[in-house]
Amino acid sequence: MVLNQYPCLECRSYEITQIAEKHMEASGINVIHANYIKEYAGKNIQLYVNQWEGHPNETANQIFSEQFVAAINDLPELQSYLR
Repeated sequence: MVLNQYPCLECRSYEITQIAEKHMEASGINVIHANYIKEYAGKNIQLYVNQWEGHPNETANQIFSEQFVAAINDLPELQSYLR
């Protein structure tokens, strides 16, 4: 998963995210796509700590963790371990 805490579909950060995802997939890596950005784009939701420090905030970390859990739960090789 390429973490992107800037929910803007017209921004360079989204373009860079898509490029990174494309190259990761081409190299055989399982990728969790940053499609969650579309849900938050244009809603004036801040997903970073502050304007000087771009680290993900609590909301962004919650979104990222939900994406990870969903992807892990969908892995065929782990289905026999789900309760």
